[in-house]
Amino acid sequence: MKISEVPLSGGCHVVILGAGASIAATLRNPEAHGLQLPSMNNLPDVVGLNGVLSHFPQELIQENFEATYSNIAEHAPDSPYLKVMNDLIYSYFSSMDDRDLEQFEIIDVRSEEEVTYSWRNFIHTHHYNYCNSFFESSLALYPRRTDEAFFCHYLPITPEESFVESNPVPQDFQTIEEMWDWYQPLIDKEKSIE
Repeated sequence: MKISEVPLSGGCHVVILGAGASIAATLRNPEAHGLQLPSMNNLPDVVGLNGVLSHFPQELIQENFEATYSNIAEHAPDSPYLKVMNDLIYSYFSSMDDRDLEQFEIIDVRSEEEVTYSWRNFIHTHHYNYCNSFFESSLALYPRRTDEAFFCHYLPITPEESFVESNPVPQDFQTIEEMWDWYQPLIDKEKSIE
């Protein structure tokens, strides 16, 4: 069965690209409890960490929270304030909708061990996929159909859905316009059922 033959589910796949792509998505579809989705640059303000961060040496604090967290975890791993910070972050994100069906896809050049260690407090149990190339990701294997591919893989309704074929993004685009032209029929199909 081809992924294009699977009925559109109407679900979504949130992609954190940096530079606020996920934040922009929540402007149109707000979080159910009205919580703001932070970026790495404003996470301390949004989650309320500035008071806790003031207890750490200033040289550990960076503009990007991931860098700050890595510095603190490396240089002050036993600090009780690190536990308070983890608890505040966990509390903020766990108050968002139920995470049982949450699934992360991490695309990173670092090793899987480094990445999962960095994000260990935010990945819900084993609910993640890791790859170090965009072209290995579900975004590239099932473009514009990641939600359908996920459910076919984990919750198939028919035997055919268990063996759904990918529709990989070509790796030889010369321009961004060529890539958009390739994506356009997928976008058109989505719009035709709205």
